[in-house]
Amino acid sequence: MPTERFFNLPDEKRKRIIHAAHEEMGRVLYDQISINKIIQRADIPRGSFYQYFANLDDLLSYMMEDFQEQLYEIIAETLKSVDGDAFKTVFLVISKFAEMGEQGQNCTLIRNVFQCLRENVHFMKKIQHRGIEYEEQLYNMVDKSNLNINSIEEYRDVEYLLAMLLWNSVMEIFINMNKKEEIIKKTKRRLEIIKYGVIKEENPNV
Repeated sequence: MPTERFFNLPDEKRKRIIHAAHEEMGRVLYDQISINKIIQRADIPRGSFYQYFANLDDLLSYMMEDFQEQLYEIIAETLKSVDGDAFKTVFLVISKFAEMGEQGQNCTLIRNVFQCLRENVHFMKKIQHRGIEYEEQLYNMVDKSNLNINSIEEYRDVEYLLAMLLWNSVMEIFINMNKKEEIIKKTKRRLEIIKYGVIKEENPNV
């Protein structure tokens, strides 16, 4: 977590540091991210960096939280635009990420975000913990009128499946951008399986 000194910085300087970190994450892969490059872009002394963050992971953790907040806003705005349809929302959000990935810097940046989360358990736990805060808000926004859901616990099961599909699809797209259309078609097919199931008719023996 950034120090209080970081949060007390003027807005312009705080944004400059985060922008410099975003640029570095958009320039190189995760294991090549350099504090030196970040402080050069932000035009701050190296000593100042350590007055704001304990280390590089501390900065990246803060950026993961910022990314999660932006993702929540994208999901919430998309959910409103499709009148609470959770399935359309997942598909549209994946499509938006695919469009972002077609821009070179965004592609590297988002690949690094997922790499950070995949390789750092601490980051993942923080993301999961904060996700609980958003869960109820999204639950209240989802149109449940045609869903077989009677409680937030049942909603969590559906949300888990949709979140895993979103996560895996976005990672696939950024690993294989040249197969974007194929991956999006596969995602649509999997969404339909979650939505409608695979059994043709109800079987009392199952």
